[in-house]
Amino acid sequence: MSVTFSTASQTTKAFVGRNIQLCVDQYDISVQFHEVKHKREAGVVDATGFGSTVEYALAAVQKASLEAKGFYAPDSQMDGIMVARLGQGADVLGAYAPEGWALGLPVVMQPSVLTKYDLDGKVKGGVEIDVTMMARGAIDDGKIMITPNVYTTTSGTSAVLDNTPNGGATAAGGSAQLHVFGIDQTATSPTLNAKIQQSTDLGTTWTDLFVFNAVTTTTTAQRMTLPKQQPVGAQIRASWTISGAGATYVALLGFCRGIPIIA
Repeated sequence: MSVTFSTASQTTKAFVGRNIQLCVDQYDISVQFHEVKHKREAGVVDATGFGSTVEYALAAVQKASLEAKGFYAPDSQMDGIMVARLGQGADVLGAYAPEGWALGLPVVMQPSVLTKYDLDGKVKGGVEIDVTMMARGAIDDGKIMITPNVYTTTSGTSAVLDNTPNGGATAAGGSAQLHVFGIDQTATSPTLNAKIQQSTDLGTTWTDLFVFNAVTTTTTAQRMTLPKQQPVGAQIRASWTISGAGATYVALLGFCRGIPIIA
């Protein structure tokens, strides 16, 4: 007899919080922080009618916040990074990885508005900072396709992210974020061209899904999205080209497949 369980896991797993990594735009700010909270909730519309004995709830729009607490360090860039982004109109591209920046691990990507930057100092304690970023239209649970844990110095492709066990191709769009944390400024005319590619024939043919703007000598963060209706192949990979003598990049690239709407 063969029994299939429709459960998330048959074993207990736990992860150590010290492995969490966090970034804002082109800055890896992990070392400056010691606490991260990612809060999500869906609004509720009460559609209960006369004669009902139990409330009839409808899910409204979701909202999310990415909150972090850490240490104030005036010699670091933290003040300038946060103050320059506080309350601004442009998206702040936040991302965090609960298990670290390693390839293939989960990464949560959230375009945000920075709504709070508090400083908290006590006589008997360190001076701390408290940051809140509210989601702007998306909360994307993806996978790491390029890791900042190693230098990216040569052209290449990532391991294939295969969605075949989860139903294969989807028709709900997707998103990707590229964060370039560091560039070797001694390199001659360095250029990084990064892409996310898809395959609809089990990896025989690859076509471009996202093509990011070329990165040369300036660190940057970029986000790209697809319409909710756009098909995405079952197999996904990252592809990148590096040119320029001595070109070296420290980069994070995450991809998220869109989630179909369940009516």
